[in-house]
Formats: sequence, C-alpha cells, structure tokens
Amino acid sequence: MGCGSSVVTQGNMPHLCGLKLECDMTYEQKYLIRETVDNRECVNEKDFLAWRYVCELAAIFLNMHPGLQTYFSEFKHIKIDNINGSHGHPRRLLMAIDNAVTALGDSDSFSAYLVELGRRHHGMNFRPGPTHFNDLRKCFLSVIKEILATASLWDFQVEEAWNRLFDSITAMMLRGIQLAKLNAFRSCFISVVHEILAMAYLWDPEVEQAWNRLFDYITISMLRGIQLAKE
Repeated sequence: MGCGSSVVTQGNMPHLCGLKLECDMTYEQKYLIRETVDNRECVNEKDFLAWRYVCELAAIFLNMHPGLQTYFSEFKHIKIDNINGSHGHPRRLLMAIDNAVTALGDSDSFSAYLVELGRRHHGMNFRPGPTHFNDLRKCFLSVIKEILATASLWDFQVEEAWNRLFDSITAMMLRGIQLAKLNAFRSCFISVVHEILAMAYLWDPEVEQAWNRLFDYITISMLRGIQLAKE
C-alpha cells in the first residue's frame, strides 16, 4: 500500500509549516515503545515479528476486509490463508511502523515521514480511511501481544503506549491523504488557469509562483480548519 522505508523531514514539506503535527505521547510512553522493540531479543523469535506473525497480521486484516484483497496484486489470485514469506507488503508495513518508532525522538521527522506515507497512499486505487487504520491497529496489537506476553513484556501501560502510537500514525497518515487531495485539486486548477492566461500572454514564472503561494495558503487554512473541527 505504498509503505516505504525512507524518513523525510518537515523542512522538505512546506505545506506542513504552521500546522500542529505532534505525536500525542508522553516521554514515558515513547520509552515503553522503544523498550518493547529493544527487548525483542528476549522473545524466542528470530525477528521481533517473525514471518509467521507477519503473515498472520496480513491474514487477520484481510479477513476483516476481504474486499481489499483485489487491491494488492500479490494477494489478488491466492487464498488469504496462503499468504507467506514470499509476499512483501506485510514486511513493508512493519518496516513503516519500525521507521515511525525510530523517528519518535524527532517530532518533525516523525510527522513528516507519516504525512508523506499517507500522501503516497492517495495515489492508489484503494485509499485507507479511519476504519481501516483502526482495524489494522487491532490486528497489530493482537499479534504483538501474543509475542510479548510470552516474555512478560506486555501490560496495560505497554498496550496504552502502542495505542497512542497508532493514534498518531493514523492522524498523520490521514493528514497526508487530505494534503494529497488538496494538491491534486491545485494541479488541476492551475493547469486550467495556465491554459487560459497563456493565450493572453499573461502567464510567466512569477504568476505561476503567485498562484502556488495562494494555494499554499488555502491548503494550510483548510487543514487547520479540519484540525480545529476535530479538537
């Protein structure tokens, strides 16, 4: 679903300037997340999430949303129970979560990475919504709970920390999807304006920059409005 492994900075994404994009987690919760990941060697698995658990995560989610299977080319022609280690998307999903955990100490990198991840998902036929993110959270927590509980690394505080992390991941990826929608409209609108003004020789780089600046302001204002409406 467009999950990537690179971490970007907010400075590379001017549309994020002036927006409140914070990870709503306490220092203690961030510490618990990192401790959970750092202690993965205590779990009797080669990886924090071995392939058995990775495939289980994908299968649980797709069983909750069977209609989504056709959007994944690698799953399209197989039974959900036949998902195995040769399929890459579950691993990319976990890499994205791991990247988010890695960036927890840097609010700008954390938010920019997840917003960009959401923006990339907008370009696909399937665009995840709040329900998909919430169900993915349930699947992921059920899988890691099974792993960590066996090593006595799971309790209420750990569960709450992972839930808070998913709250932030969801909010920022949905922000990225919203941003992509607004930018798609910007591109269409400016292409029309360009065609009209160019015929009258009224289009040049300065005019183009002015229209883009206007849409920067519109984008930030609309995203702020969406943010305030949810607070």
